[in-house]
Formats: sequence, structure tokens, C-alpha cells
Amino acid sequence: MFQNLPSLAALRALEAAVRLGSFRDAAGELSVSPTAISHHIKTLEQNLGVALFVRGTRRVTATTAGIHLAEAVNRGLSAIVAAVDDHVEGEKILTISTTPAFGALWLVPRLRGFQNRFPRYRVQLETDTAPADLTRDRRVDIAIRYGSAQAVGLTETLLYEETFGAFAAPGYLQTKSGLAAFDFIETGWRQTGLHPIGWSAWFEAAGCTNMTSTARIRGFEQEHHVVQCGIAGQGLILASTLLVSDLVEQGLLTPYRPEILLPGLTYTLLTTPEAAASRKCRDFRKWITAEISDVATGR
Repeated sequence: MFQNLPSLAALRALEAAVRLGSFRDAAGELSVSPTAISHHIKTLEQNLGVALFVRGTRRVTATTAGIHLAEAVNRGLSAIVAAVDDHVEGEKILTISTTPAFGALWLVPRLRGFQNRFPRYRVQLETDTAPADLTRDRRVDIAIRYGSAQAVGLTETLLYEETFGAFAAPGYLQTKSGLAAFDFIETGWRQTGLHPIGWSAWFEAAGCTNMTSTARIRGFEQEHHVVQCGIAGQGLILASTLLVSDLVEQGLLTPYRPEILLPGLTYTLLTTPEAAASRKCRDFRKWITAEISDVATGR
């Protein structure tokens, strides 16, 4: 059954070249020369009798046959990696990419619970707001992103449908009387595709649109900076109900008119289909969905 298979090195070269769209990038990933990648591809094409790439002056483009074979190789290699990883004893590295605010305000404070339950994993955390390209970046096992537009071909798990509300330090609210006395702080979202979440929308929902032109509003690029301003008593903040849930429970922030909530988008957990089947990704997905469910239900 396996006698006529091409060499593993050639199949790996093909898979990397198709996935990365470049012989040079494939060579860098596999720690070989671009010439070695080209030789492997030519050998495969000769053995199979079919073109796997169209070679242009400055770029190569995978043919339908090349893409089909590379996808099959990817599934096979991923299954092997997952099986080996599940059975090898010792510490496993789990690399997670998340947004800065979600990481700082929600995930990091809970990671000790995950580590205590799954001591075999060593978590490496990266922060980014760019769309996750896990197909190209195989260092990352899991990405957590906020928004609606995600990479095609990834396995998605909905974590939480976001809402935003007004919060302030308890002492700040005690020293102010009425909206006109407040300083307002919001996040200046720069990501495309996000809802226009700001104080003008909150004023409209609260029935006080007259405040839009008179309110003293400051903005920060990062939501966790806005939250820190709120804790420091610098004003009324507009923030994620999920991300400040611990701070409210600890008494560091207090909701202001909690009946007024603005809809947001969703937090989504992303993996490649192959990584989704690995034990470490399954364990983390099961843990985080249970944790967020507890927050959502108030447990």
C-alpha cells in the first residue's frame, strides 16, 4: 500500500510551499535551501506526471493538483503530530494568541486554574488584534479574537456574545451628581468591522442625546487602558461586561445604570481543523468554554 509513496521530505516540501505560497518561505520553515525545495517539487512532478506549480518570473502558484495533494499531506502530517503529542509524556507547550484586553483582563487571571488542572501544559501567550492566520503560522495552537471577520478554513468555537456598559470606581460615583458632572472615557477602536461602540451610542440608548455635544470624552486605543482609568477614579468608562466582570466582583468597579447595554460582537476561539483534534486544544477549549459559561450565568 505504501511502497510507491514519495519521500516524506518531498511531501513536506510540497505542503509547506503550497501553504506558504513560496519556495523561499518553505525553505525557511524547513531549514533547507530554496534549491532543495525546488528539487523536491520537480522530483514529485516527474514521479507523478503532473504539474504541481506554475512557475512565474517572481512567484510560483500551486496548481489544482498541487493544492489537492498538499491538503492531503497536511491532514496526514497533522494527524501524526496529534497522535504523537497525545502519547508522549512530559511537558507540552500550548501557544495561545489573544487580544491584549482579553488576555490582560480575563484570561491571564484565570490561567493558574488551567495550569493546576492541566499541569502537563506550559502556556505561552501572545497578544495581537490582527486576523489570525493559523494556516501559515504553525507556532500558534489557538487564537482568540474579537469581531466577525475571521480567516477562512479555520475551526471556530463561539465563546461569548459581547455587551458593553458604563462603569466607574465606587468612590468616583459617590462624588458626582448627574451625567453633566462626569468625565467620560472610551476605547478608540481601530479594527475594521467593529460596531461603533462609544458614548454617543450610550447617550442615545439612555435617552440623553443632548450630552453628545457637551460631554467631556477621552479616548484610548486599548480597552485595558480605559479600564485602568476607571479603576483609578478618572471617569466613567464604557467597557466590556465580560472583561470587567472580575473587577466588579472585587469591588474595584461599579456598574452605572446597568440596564443600559450596547451590543458588541463575539469572542471566538480559532484553530486549524487538524489542531482542533489534538488533546491540548481539546483540553483548553473545554476549560475556557466552561469558565466563560460560569461568568455568563453568574456562577
